[in-house]
Amino acid sequence: MSHLCIKPACGSNCCMCANAISEEQARVYAVRYAMLRAAPIDAIRSGGVFAGQTPQNIVLNGDDLDAAIDALRSAT
Repeated sequence: MSHLCIKPACGSNCCMCANAISEEQARVYAVRYAMLRAAPIDAIRSGGVFAGQTPQNIVLNGDDLDAAIDALRSAT
């Protein structure tokens, strides 16, 4: 079984692969993210799981969610 370094997700806390995860766990994370990315914009009103941005109090999905996460990663 091989393991994957999650250094891009570690930011300044990277321990040079001390946080490596299995390929299966990487798949689980990918499926979870894909569900958040595909959540409908009205998820906040209709229930379910969604990603939001504060203090704007907006629901993010699709390319907007990608951009918000990328901006946060770049800032850390």
